Amino acid sequence: MNCILYARVSTDKQAQKDLSIPAQIAAMTTFAKTNGWKVAGHFVDEGESARTANRPELKNLLHYCKEHKDVSVVIVHKIDRLARNLVDYGTIKAILKQQGIRLTSVSEPFDDNPVGNLLENIIASISEWYSANLGEEIKKANSAKLARGELPHKPPVGYKSVRG
Repeated sequence: MNCILYARVSTDKQAQKDLSIPAQIAAMTTFAKTNGWKVAGHFVDEGESARTANRPELKNLLHYCKEHKDVSVVIVHKIDRLARNLVDYGTIKAILKQQGIRLTSVSEPFDDNPVGNLLENIIASISEWYSANLGEEIKKANSAKLARGELPHKPPVGYKSVRG
């Protein structure tokens, strides 16, 4: 069986550190070999949020899967690498399922049965909640900084931050 790997990091800073992507690819490659699957390729989105499915390499992966009928499995390291909202996750999974392709996660194994589907949906829901909650926490922290008279981020190029 042939499989495709999909890896993602959210920020350019994470991509520049060059740690997470190789670790994800290595874990997925090992997982594929353990299951006796041949890795036919991999797709990597660097510095792309999973809040939307509008990611170049995700689109390329889905197109590849439609064109190459020999792909049986798409492997992700974790579900939140693929999507952080239920609508996108369900849509991606449905597109793959229409092609007869199974989606599997290295660190969140779930079986293709009613209990496995429930667990998978719970994990996808937690991913969506985590993303939304993190956004709220960042807004709260930025508001607190502004209330103290601080900028919530570095000043724009050409400006200097002066206290007092």
